[in-house]
Amino acid sequence: MSSEPMTARKILLLDDDPWILRMARTVLERKGHEVESASDGVEGLEKTANFLPDLIIADVMMPRMNGWAFVRALRSHHNHHMSLVPVIFLTGLDSEEDRVLGFRLGADDYLPKPFRFEELDLRVEKALRTSRLIREQLVDSTEDLPVLTQDEEFFQEKEPSTRV
Repeated sequence: MSSEPMTARKILLLDDDPWILRMARTVLERKGHEVESASDGVEGLEKTANFLPDLIIADVMMPRMNGWAFVRALRSHHNHHMSLVPVIFLTGLDSEEDRVLGFRLGADDYLPKPFRFEELDLRVEKALRTSRLIREQLVDSTEDLPVLTQDEEFFQEKEPSTRV
């Protein structure tokens, strides 16, 4: 398997630990990804609006807005793209209940700390690959839909159907 990503993607990192941000950024940028970072969920939501990431990696325990609230807000976002962005939780919370809650809120993966950066890299590539395949299928499934025009025939009144 190649060490290069399928295509460079935009990744948003959310963590209040500067060391984690620096190390994860280094690993991801070496793979050719464009990386932005935020130290809490509030800053993360602000950055999603302008950066439009293809993947988000978020800690759970952060100041101002934790990762749970961040993902809840992201998944309810009015921008359809943002509600579909894959999210990997990267957190010290490792109980079964925490993992289940993370998945229920809409996380796509859950990696407990401490972790190996090699494993993070593999999970990132998997999430991006899966997301790309889903997006391709969505596009393919809409290609066969008719294109609506303002053609007169389209707007002609149809005979009312007879219902019994």
